[in-house]
Amino acid sequence: MNKGIRRGGEAGYTMIEMTLVMLIITTLALVVMPKMAGALQRAKEGSATANLTVMRTALYSYSSDQGTFPTNLAALNGQYVSAIPAAKGLSHHADSNAVTFESEPSDAGGWSYDNNPNDANFGQIVINCTHTDERGNLWASY
Repeated sequence: MNKGIRRGGEAGYTMIEMTLVMLIITTLALVVMPKMAGALQRAKEGSATANLTVMRTALYSYSSDQGTFPTNLAALNGQYVSAIPAAKGLSHHADSNAVTFESEPSDAGGWSYDNNPNDANFGQIVINCTHTDERGNLWASY
């Protein structure tokens, strides 16, 4: 007897078989979806740290050429970066390439740059966010 043939001679699946398949698919979706959301956020956060690396590389290149860090990041435009990149992927701030000139981050989003030549951290640039990333690291500590 052919198991694919149902009463009346028609091939198909029973309601119990279809319910079981839907239950398995739903369970897999419930397990995978939260992990996918976290992976997407970590990818966005990776963009912010990559752009921070770009900014630091440009600052160090400028410092190597000029003998000091710039007091204004506009000096980097052209030769060192085509434009100030945005700090992207921060869950508490919109993407921003704004720069605040301060020695400590103020949580305004964008970048925080210490442009005071008399300060011990002169030339330091950080992500201007005092919240934590997906792994619990403080953004301004990168």
